[in-house]
This record gives sequence, C-alpha cells and structure tokens, in this order.
Amino acid sequence: MVSCDDGGSGSEYSSCSPCEDCADCGPRSAAECRALFSPEIAPEVLGATAAAIARGATAEHVPWCAHWLAGLAQVGRLAMTVMMLDRATLGQLRAMFDALEGLAGWKDEGSPSLRATFGVA
Repeated sequence: MVSCDDGGSGSEYSSCSPCEDCADCGPRSAAECRALFSPEIAPEVLGATAAAIARGATAEHVPWCAHWLAGLAQVGRLAMTVMMLDRATLGQLRAMFDALEGLAGWKDEGSPSLRATFGVA
C-alpha cells in the first residue's frame, strides 16, 4: 500500500521534500505549504517564556520547567522552529538554561539534552 510521505496533511511520514508533489499525496495548495513551514510555537512566546523563567525561576519551579520543556521537545517541527530563531531568542533560551542549571534539582540528562534540543548546547 502506498502512503503519503511529504509531511503535509494526511501524510503518514515526512520522507520526501515538504509540499513536493509526491505521486501518492496529490498536489498541495500554497496555503498548505505555508502552514507546513510555520512554527508550531511562536518564537515570541518561546522567547518571552524563556526570559521570564531566566528572571524568576527558583528551585520550586524546576519540576514545572522540566515538564514544560520536555513537552515542548515533543512538539512537531520544533527542530525547524529552533533553526529559524533569531539571536535574541536564542540568547533568551541560553539565559534560561543557564539560570536553570544554577538551581537545585535541575537535571538535563536526556539524549539529546534539552539544551541541545533547543539549539543552545
């Protein structure tokens, strides 16, 4: 059985170029292609939350932060979002991880680490 593999709506995999007219997917509209390349998480939200965590996180917040970051790491297209972040947002993420690493109870032992997943390893 043939399956659609271009990462767009109705696809099962993402093994050919996005919005490429794979024989089994059919044509994609321009709107579908734009949606495929838009981030799942708005960079402004990611940066603002990272900045707030960097400024105010305490050891009591570590479990919530770890849970939030692990959840974000599961978001589809996060890698694409991270690749498109500007320096300011990456700086906010870096500051957040620096602040978290200074708190008791913070562990980032996954493979890859959360820091690496968010592009600031």
